[in-house]
Amino acid sequence: MADFYRTNGTVGTIGTFVSFMGKQPTCYGIKVAGTAGAKDVSAELGPNDAVAGILKAISANATILAYQIENNSTGNISLMLEAPVEFTATNIRDIIRNSGNGAGGYGNSSPLFDAGQTLVTNVGFKLAYS
Repeated sequence: MADFYRTNGTVGTIGTFVSFMGKQPTCYGIKVAGTAGAKDVSAELGPNDAVAGILKAISANATILAYQIENNSTGNISLMLEAPVEFTATNIRDIIRNSGNGAGGYGNSSPLFDAGQTLVTNVGFKLAYS
């Protein structure tokens, strides 16, 4: 079996995220919300729609490795980032809330897609079946 160079983490340590990348990846749960509560993002997947705007705003500060969008009205986006150590869930929340039109408004439609009350949590990386 070939040996793998691990940049981050230690093999054999339970619960430690082991990666082969430059920076330690972090996983976040995003609940896109506006003044009326959680927003369904499943219809906001076009190149100039809300999800693209949110990801573009985040990618100015971190590398997005993967993301998943929940197909319902909860507004949930799972996100894996490679970012500086000091980059936190609060940074991501503030970026989303303050980007777009400067007040969390995204997309091309009128009214803009409201993400001004978005919540972000560092959820970590979960094992299958957990």
